[in-house]
Amino acid sequence: MFKPLLAALLMALPLGAAAAPVAAPVIDVPQASGYFLAHEGTGDFLAFDALAVVDGVATGDSLLADLSLTFDLADPHADASGAFSLRDEDGWLVDGVLDRISASDGVLSLVFGDLTGSIAGLFGDSLTVSLAFLSLSDSDPLRALRDGETYDIAYWAEGASQPAPVPLPAGALLLVSGLGMLVLRRSRRAMA
Repeated sequence: MFKPLLAALLMALPLGAAAAPVAAPVIDVPQASGYFLAHEGTGDFLAFDALAVVDGVATGDSLLADLSLTFDLADPHADASGAFSLRDEDGWLVDGVLDRISASDGVLSLVFGDLTGSIAGLFGDSLTVSLAFLSLSDSDPLRALRDGETYDIAYWAEGASQPAPVPLPAGALLLVSGLGMLVLRRSRRAMA
C-alpha cells in the first residue's frame, strides 16, 4: 500500500528542482558629483551624499551613497584603496572596503568586500560598482582626472548572486524519500 502512494508522490513532484541563483539587489546612483584632489603623488576622488535608489529592497525614503578612492597617480590601479557606503535616515545599510579596481572602455569597475550594514547580506560576499564619468571620454578615467576639478558621474552597484533556498517541491521530495526509507526499514525489521 505504501509503495503506490510513494510512487504517486514522487511522480507529482518535479525531480529537477534545483536551487537557482537569485539576483542581488541593485543600487543605482543616476547622477552625482565627485571632487578630485592630487597631493604628493596621491590622488583622492570623493563623491559624498549622492541620492541613490535600491531596486528590490524596502528601505527608507532618502538614500545617500558615499564613494571614496585613494590611489597612486603614477599607477592608479596598483595600490588603490577606497570605501563605499549606503545609508538612510535609520543608519548604515551597506559599507564596503575596496578590494580591486580596473578600467574598461571609460568605466571603472570597483569591487568592494568586507561588507557590513543592515542589508549587506543581500549582496553576497562583494559589491561591484560600475562608475562612469559623464564628462570624460578617456578609456582610463583615473589617469585623466585633474587636480581641483569636479566631475559628473553616475554609477550602479550589484552584489554577487546568492543561491536560492531549496524550493518547496524539492524539499518535499527529500522529506518523502526520508520517510519512505524509515518505513522500509521498519517493515524489514518486522519481517525478520
